[in-house]
Amino acid sequence: MKHEFEVIFKDGTMSMFGRESEYIQLLKKLDGKEGRVIVENYGSKKSNQQNRYFRGVLLPHALKAFREAGHNLTNTDEALDVIKHYFFRYMKRLSGENMICYLSTCNSEWSTDEWENKMSEIRNWFQDKLNYTIPLPNEVL
Repeated sequence: MKHEFEVIFKDGTMSMFGRESEYIQLLKKLDGKEGRVIVENYGSKKSNQQNRYFRGVLLPHALKAFREAGHNLTNTDEALDVIKHYFFRYMKRLSGENMICYLSTCNSEWSTDEWENKMSEIRNWFQDKLNYTIPLPNEVL
């Protein structure tokens, strides 16, 4: 069972937008049980519109651009794999080893601003490297 509460932190305390009684009732139900409290900065998460743009606009255009550049990709899943390789990974040196591994970034928790910055980076790459313009959201080419 997972419960989330939006709060404002100020001067070492938190305000729960009038949901304090609901929170206290939940704590009473959980009395004596183990649980987990996660405190994170709240911000707008990547939106469904942004996901639809990525899947419905950016990936099909990426596939077309790769094909026009001579790559033999057959579908948007393959285009996604290429984009993940170039834009959604980071290097990590394994401690005590003389080896570097590449790990995928988890973008499901990215804010709307972080996601749009990444989309802009990808659009710019396609323009600079493949001379292909991927439309902005709500733009018709």
